[in-house]
Amino acid sequence: FVLVLSNSLLALAVPGPVNFLILGIVLLLSVLLDVRWVKNRHKILRSVYISPTFAKMPQAISTASGAPMAVNDRLKDVGVIGLGFLDGAEDVIFDRQDRLYTGSRQGDILRFQPPHYTDSEVFAHIGGSPLGMAFDRDDNLVICVAGMGLY
Repeated sequence: FVLVLSNSLLALAVPGPVNFLILGIVLLLSVLLDVRWVKNRHKILRSVYISPTFAKMPQAISTASGAPMAVNDRLKDVGVIGLGFLDGAEDVIFDRQDRLYTGSRQGDILRFQPPHYTDSEVFAHIGGSPLGMAFDRDDNLVICVAGMGLY
């Protein structure tokens, strides 16, 4: 604000001493406003503060079995694919032979073999970061690469 005011006064060709006087008055008013705010802010905040203890909260949703919000632990025993060597996988897709394809941040498309998906091979090196994958009707893998487009 001070820079804009100073440049405006210079553009209006206000003499130096008057320019300093106006800037000094504006800065003093800013300090006065800041002191008044610090002194009285608790009054303003008290008038607009909403205490969470006054709010009526709805009854907690049941997490019992069969309820809509029941605890779901079906995935607690699953294994992680590519842990330790796969970095930045954005998308995964399965082909008709149940092989899993995913991309890495280094620009590789990795293919994991069923049934345990522990063995992998570099299916293709595209040089960019793959963001999404799909198979077309002829089972060709189509890949959207960041900054490059579709391949």
